[in-house]
Order: sequence, then structure tokens, then C-alpha cells
Amino acid sequence: MSTPPPESLESIFDLARAGDLGGARSACARWVEAHPDDARGHWVLGNLEGQGGRPAEARLALERAVQLEPGEAAYHGDLGMACLALADPAAAAAALSRAVELAPDDGHRRLTLAVALQRSGRQDEGVAELERCLERLPDHPVALASLGVARLDEGRTDEARALLERATVVAPDHGPTWRYYARALLAMNRLDEADTALATARRLAPSDPDVRLVEAAAARARDRLADARERLEEAAGLAPGRADIEARLAELDGLEGRPGDGLARLRRLPETMPAAVTAVAKGRLEVQAGDPQAAMATVAPLVEQPAVPAAARADLLAIRGDARAGLGDHGHAVADWCAGKALRPGTFDAAGFSRLVDALIEAFPAGEAGRQADADGPLLIVGLPRSGKSLLEQVLASHPDVSGAGESSWLGETVAALPSRLGSVQGYPACLSALDESAATRLGEAYRAHLATLAPPGRWIATTLPGNLLHLGLLAR
Repeated sequence: MSTPPPESLESIFDLARAGDLGGARSACARWVEAHPDDARGHWVLGNLEGQGGRPAEARLALERAVQLEPGEAAYHGDLGMACLALADPAAAAAALSRAVELAPDDGHRRLTLAVALQRSGRQDEGVAELERCLERLPDHPVALASLGVARLDEGRTDEARALLERATVVAPDHGPTWRYYARALLAMNRLDEADTALATARRLAPSDPDVRLVEAAAARARDRLADARERLEEAAGLAPGRADIEARLAELDGLEGRPGDGLARLRRLPETMPAAVTAVAKGRLEVQAGDPQAAMATVAPLVEQPAVPAAARADLLAIRGDARAGLGDHGHAVADWCAGKALRPGTFDAAGFSRLVDALIEAFPAGEAGRQADADGPLLIVGLPRSGKSLLEQVLASHPDVSGAGESSWLGETVAALPSRLGSVQGYPACLSALDESAATRLGEAYRAHLATLAPPGRWIATTLPGNLLHLGLLAR
């Protein structure tokens, strides 16, 4: 004998509130079988199916509820959530758009609609929906953070920082918001502030691998590649098999002079990896490996795709510019570099850089006697990015007594660690007051030992890292 349907939907709610979701779902299935035209019953069943991890069944029940009562915003909204769970953002956007039409003041639905629009490649519409959400709920922390990240992807770093800073005030205990805020500060080259934000993010979410990813980006911004690798390996340990982490490690392989290892790492990634992320990493490595034709083939198909975020497109344009330069197409290379820069202009902290230069001038006065230059190097080729340093290195390295070491980051990493090594509470270069003759000699010997790993004995070594411009005074000492 079959079990009769429940007497009311309220009894089904009682089962769900008591934690018996299975019993509630079974009872609700009997209810809709007995009352097939009850839209509310189908809606409740859809929600119970969703809570039970059956989004396909939830979608069917909610579609029936919408058919029976098309003017109910909640039914459309929950149908949109089920479609998102089924990775059907286009259908989700259609359902959520109707929900917002019926209930325009529902900020939560607008936020979910923005997510669906962005996932379906309609970035501009998603951003516009976030703006409308904030018009109604100006202090909604998720909307603030989401719009901040969108602005960051668009290259509008000042707006991104302001939105994310406001989100940290509204929700000071939300770890991801502090991580996003740190990303915005990094994009503005405000490294010390980014480190502070990351410390808060790690305290709030100590096991979040994405915090380690941003920490790795911060380390790279300071030319501390060893620290960057350590953070990325920690992230890989927290989230084994995550393809985006492996892609970052592959890029780091290239920065450390091993593009072949990086390309091999990328070949092991699953094909489900987002195309733009894979193309950026692979294109960079192919340029570093001296294969501009392959880099062109990798990035060209994606550069003009409208669904590619502005930040990723900026990277793709920069890589295509590098590849074109390698192929001798310098006019189009410059056009690509300029187009990429326009998509992500960033903000240079001129005041902070000026303070650093003033401190360096004070630490290394003009005319101060330095050590006698060594007869066997190194040759530090310094200057601004894209000023011809690498070309000069290649010319010099054509001599049999010169080896090119590329952008060796050892000096920058050592300078960053100097305050702690010297036991100083002051940053660089103020910490050099604790650098005595003996410590300076040990530092020089360590640098020589590092250089010895880059070339055969008796050869000059040329390095081109732009940041070395700031360390000439220390080398002279």
C-alpha cells in the first residue's frame, strides 16, 4: 500500500527544519503527485532537490513551478540558481533576469544575475548589474568586492582599490576581500600596503591557497623568485592538482631560466584549464624559449575574443608584441604593447619611488669611494624596461669571454632579505647602517658564489634585471 501524501506543505517544512531532508523530499514528491498543478509544491520540491545535491531534478521541478505561476520572482530566481549549479549560465541569466524584473529591489538576485552574466561571457552586462545592485545596497560586501574585482580585470585599478578598501571596512573579517584588496594594491605597485593586506588575509583564512597565489605575486614584484616558488608550492600542497597553480609554477620555471621545464609542466595540465590562462603561460614560455612563431600561434586566436577579460587580453597582447618583435615585425609589436598597456594602465606610486631614491642618495653619497672594480665582472646592464638591455646583453654575449645570465633575481632577493639578516628594524637602504666591513665582504663573496653557478670560470657574466639599477651603490660598497 502506497504512503499517502502529507496533509499540507507545512508538515514538509517541519521535516526539513528537523533535518530530515530525505523524508521531506519524499513527502514533497508525494504532494506534487497528488497536487500536480500546485506551483508552490513544485517550488518546494525543487529547493529540496537542490539541497540534496540533485540540481538536474531541482531544475525540472522549478521549471514546472515557473510554468504554473510565471509571475512569482522566487521561482525564477531559484531556477537560475539551479541552472548555475548545472554550469548553464546562459539559462541562469535568463531566469534571473526575469526574477529581477519581477522584484527589482532584490539585491541578492541582482548579485547572482551578475555572476551568471559574467560566466556566460557577458562581462559588461554583469558589471552593469553589479552597479545597479550597489545603487540599492551600497554597503553590500560581496557586491563591493565583486565590482572591485571586475574593475581590476578591466585595468581600472584606482576604482578597484577604492571599492575593495570599502569592502574591507564593511566586512573586516572576510578573508577573500582582503586578498582581492591586496591584488589591487599590487597592481598599483603599493607593495608594503599589499603585504599588510595579505597578512590579514592569511590570518583570516590560513588554509586558503589563493592567498598563497597572491603572496607569490607579491614576491615576484620584489624580484624574490625563491619566495614566490615557496608560496606556490604551499598553494599546491593546499590544493593538489589545481591547474592554475601549476600554470603559475610553469611561468616561474621560465623566469628562472628553464622555459623547457615550464612547457613540459603545462603539457601535463588538463584540457579543462581556461584557454586564456593556459595561453598566457604557454606564450610567455615560448617567447623565453626563443620560439616566437609558436608564441604567435598560441595567443593570436584568443586576443580578439570578447569573452576574454581585459587583464588577460592585456597579457596576450604583450606576449604577441614580444613574439612579433622576435620575428622582426617591430611596428606591429609596438602597437600590441601599447594596446596591452592601454587595457591595464596601472598606477605608479611616484611618491613612494621618490622616497626610495632619496634614501638611496643619502645612503650612497656622490663621490663616496667604492671598492676597486673586479677584472672578471660581473657586468650589470641596467636601465628601464624595454630600453635595449637584452639586446646589449646578446651583443656582449657573442664574445667568447662573456656569458649572458638574463634577469638574475639573486641580488634583488638578497636586498629584500637584508634587514632581517642584519637584525635591523629599518628597511632597505636605512638598514645598511648595520652593514660593517666584514658583513659587506661576506655579501660580496656570496654574490660571487652565485655568479659562479651561471657561467664557466674565467668568463664575464652579464645580467639585465631592471631592478639592479637601484642596487649599484650597494655593489660599489
